[in-house]
Amino acid sequence: MCEDGGILIRGTGHLYTPSNKEAEEIEALVRELSQQEPKRAEALKIYYFYPIEFEIKAKRSGYSGSQYYLELKLAHEWVKGYLYRQLKSKC
Repeated sequence: MCEDGGILIRGTGHLYTPSNKEAEEIEALVRELSQQEPKRAEALKIYYFYPIEFEIKAKRSGYSGSQYYLELKLAHEWVKGYLYRQLKSKC
């Protein structure tokens, strides 16, 4: 195929292949939650993507300790409900 005087070779583009299925699922859930509850999504993202220093990252993001844990608990409840609905829709 020629395009604007150049040659376009098929198959040279980037092919996305997920390397960790569970991580991809968590990222998708965080994106979904961020559309509904951004603060809870942020708490969940901090917990999963910064596992060693998540408390430090939470404080730097403006959460108090208790606020962060409340948002994280509510985010986990949202994820449980989301997964439950997905499971029920398949039955």
